[in-house]
Amino acid sequence: MSSWSRLSCRSLIGIFLCFSICMFLIGCTAGTRSDITTGTNQPVSSAVPEISDGSPTPDTQQDVLVIVDPVPYATVPILDYIMPDPGTFFCMQELNQAIQDSANNDAYFFVDISIIPPERYSLLPEEDYLYAGRTLGEWQSLADQGDADAYKTALAGIDEYNALFIPDLEKAFDDTNISECARLKELGYDVFFYDTWQYDFSTDDYATMGKIYTSILAGVLSHDQLVHFDANPECGYSFNFVENGDGFVVR
Repeated sequence: MSSWSRLSCRSLIGIFLCFSICMFLIGCTAGTRSDITTGTNQPVSSAVPEISDGSPTPDTQQDVLVIVDPVPYATVPILDYIMPDPGTFFCMQELNQAIQDSANNDAYFFVDISIIPPERYSLLPEEDYLYAGRTLGEWQSLADQGDADAYKTALAGIDEYNALFIPDLEKAFDDTNISECARLKELGYDVFFYDTWQYDFSTDDYATMGKIYTSILAGVLSHDQLVHFDANPECGYSFNFVENGDGFVVR
């Protein structure tokens, strides 16, 4: 990986960290739904959100949904993330493989819905940002030639760039997820905010490593709803199975 790739990753980490914090705040204000889990061909009542035990009662049998188990698809290699264009969407490889499996044509998928707001597309590219008389791209070009001072300057420029643009971008993610949740509900999508966690890697002591809890926009969507997703033309979307720090959310 080149130095510029490392810098870009550093910036993206900062953006997505703020996005995670934003999702936590959304969950606190909009409410969360933490009673959905998944399992192999595990039926779920559409009227009652709890997972059934596999033996639906006569009262719920007509409304039972089959939730796809993500585990069989977890061995597919992950490609680098590419931001979708406005009005478009894509599914990560594990989910895409599950969708293409004809055994799941009548099943439902418990998915993480990542939305790119319009403000992200109009954001000044990091490499074009002017800092200390040069663009960050120019500083990195000098750093790639072995200039240690240029490398430090590029890092400082990225910090300034993030400090200037992340707060507004964070609010944009916040507002867009709330509005899109409402829009999708009106269209008949079963979407909600769902609590997830990741390990806290701020410490190297794995024995005492804690967890960071956030809320994501999630949904229980049908095969048809994923394949023919009704995208907002101003936003981009990506879908994946819901995950915690230890892997996919399963029963």
